[in-house]
Amino acid sequence: MKKLLLVVFVIVAITFIRQQGEINDYNNKIEDINSQIAYEEKHSKELEEKSDLYSSDDYIEKVARDELGLVKADEKVFVDANSK
Repeated sequence: MKKLLLVVFVIVAITFIRQQGEINDYNNKIEDINSQIAYEEKHSKELEEKSDLYSSDDYIEKVARDELGLVKADEKVFVDANSK
């Protein structure tokens, strides 16, 4: 009877140790996934901010003026002939 109790106790102890190892592995996976979620949320926020910036009228006007050389219809453009 004592041997049977000892065997049962050993089996329970081994099972507990294995399960504790699995729980630790799952907790590590959860931490990794939570870190990935935090990174992706931060990245998403940065992209939203850039999208807001790039779609603003001020930014579009700045690009049109600086990079494309466009002017508004009612503006007068003065060119310095001595600059070249």
